[in-house]
Amino acid sequence: MESGQSFPEVTDVIYDASQMEKLILNSVDVVNVGFDTIWDKKIFNFHFNYLREGFDVLEKVIEERCLKIRLIVETTLENIEFINNIKYYEIRHLDSIRTNFGIMDERAYMLWVFHEYAKNLNRLFSVIQYP
Repeated sequence: MESGQSFPEVTDVIYDASQMEKLILNSVDVVNVGFDTIWDKKIFNFHFNYLREGFDVLEKVIEERCLKIRLIVETTLENIEFINNIKYYEIRHLDSIRTNFGIMDERAYMLWVFHEYAKNLNRLFSVIQYP
C-alpha cells in the first residue's frame, strides 16, 4: 500500500487493525462494480470487532457508488446480530468455510490468512493479486 504499487502482486503483513482498515478502504478505490467475498467466522468476527468504524465508512462508499457486494459468511451465535445489521450486501450463509478471499470486479483477488502463531488475532497476511 505504501509503495502505491498494485501490479502484479502485493503482499502485506498486517500487524494492527488500523493497517487492515486502510487496506480495505484502499481496495474500494480500485473497484468499479463490486466485491464477492467469502469469510469464515474468525475473519468476520475480527473485522466487525476491530474494524467497525472502517465498515461504517465502507457502507457509505458502497451506497454512494452503487457497488454490488456479495458476502458468503460462516454464521455463529456470536456474529448473527452483526450480520443482520449489514446494509447494502447480498449475504449467504455457509458452514465450515476453510479460506477467506475476495474478488474485486471479477479481475483481482484478495486473500486473508491469520498467522497461525498470532496470540490475539493481530497479525494477518493479506495478498492482493491483479491480473
